[in-house]
Amino acid sequence: MALIDNISRGRLVVGLGRGTAYNIYDYQGYGIDPNEAHERLLEAEDIMIKAWTTENFEHRGKFWTLRLPLLRPRPYTVPHPRIIRACSSEEAMLGMARAGRPFLMNVQTNEVTRHRMDRYRATMRASGFDEATVARNVADTWVWRNVFVAPTDAEAERLARPAFEAQTEFRQAMRKRVYEEQGVLLKPETAPAARNVPQHSLLCGSPPPWPRRYPRSTRSASAG
Repeated sequence: MALIDNISRGRLVVGLGRGTAYNIYDYQGYGIDPNEAHERLLEAEDIMIKAWTTENFEHRGKFWTLRLPLLRPRPYTVPHPRIIRACSSEEAMLGMARAGRPFLMNVQTNEVTRHRMDRYRATMRASGFDEATVARNVADTWVWRNVFVAPTDAEAERLARPAFEAQTEFRQAMRKRVYEEQGVLLKPETAPAARNVPQHSLLCGSPPPWPRRYPRSTRSASAG
């Protein structure tokens, strides 16, 4: 990541998450206890930041032990690349607000998305951050949606819907299979989650019309 930060001259944004909040087989594939996921995330993030910012770094933690005389190359961004953490729960999101950090929101309905962003802004203000910092963090916060673009709206709908439904069915079938074979389930679902509902999770359509020729100044700005 430090290398990418140098190649991109500081445009790297590092997105971190503890792993899926829904599918236990994703943890099983790596031999990881899902109950350790959050602790692992915090320790890994601490290692990354100290490796980027210190020399002769030595770490003896719960999950990793390492010794790093000097990370090469040093990050282009000082003190380190921007970090955005994925937050599936509202409480995790509010933790990022109190820390003054942007976050990645998983698929939610538009109503829940609006509610969480309102609470995020209010919590940042209550934690002492000024309006400029709140606005910058909101601009740096990302919301997950599945996006599919085709030449026409009809073509996008025809291709995207079946693919989305197949993806959802596969995840549900795998979750059911693991439960039937092993009796383990990461998170029971009592109602259809927003990520499985196309009107909340899927954006598909055609691109807006583009002009045939760009002004020279626009091309230069885009290339830069």
